[in-house]
Amino acid sequence: MACFSFSLTATCEKAGQMKSHPNYLFILVAGIGGEKGDFGDNTDGLNGYLVRSLGLGGNVFSYDFTDNLQSCEDNAEELGNRNYSNPQAGMNDMCWIEKAKADYASIKNYSSFEAIPYEKRPGKIIIITHSLGGVGCRYYLTSDYYQDDVKKLITIDSPHLGADGFTWYERIMRCLDRQVEFFGHIGMAKMSGRNE
Repeated sequence: MACFSFSLTATCEKAGQMKSHPNYLFILVAGIGGEKGDFGDNTDGLNGYLVRSLGLGGNVFSYDFTDNLQSCEDNAEELGNRNYSNPQAGMNDMCWIEKAKADYASIKNYSSFEAIPYEKRPGKIIIITHSLGGVGCRYYLTSDYYQDDVKKLITIDSPHLGADGFTWYERIMRCLDRQVEFFGHIGMAKMSGRNE
């Protein structure tokens, strides 16, 4: 993570593309098997960089998926489907985006996100994700329940073109299926007394 923080710092300073901006909420999304702690806390890692170096304290949020091994479609729903009822303790039946808005309002001492004066309310969300979390977030952006609430999606090492490991697994299984079919055919021929 330290290596990533360094490269992000250099990119930000050089290109000037990511600036400290209090009018955005930042949601950090871990990949498969990951959890919110993977991004560090307010003092280290990516979370620390956003809070300390860019001054985004109170605007950065990260949560854990109900099942960190669930499908990308399920991750997308949990991230942004307003009709999703999140069963996790502390999530108050909300998707991540609604939870981040509620947490932001609480930090700013408002009763709800809607109670924040419009000009002081963060308008959109910047999502920073790692690995398969990026695929789930991209799925959210193309879903029927997307509400045009994401300004940017930044993915780190996300397999948008597929995962080689799974591709090899599929190839091996197809090969094994052909061998079973071939040897099964020979076995049936021997059992019937024919030599093929």
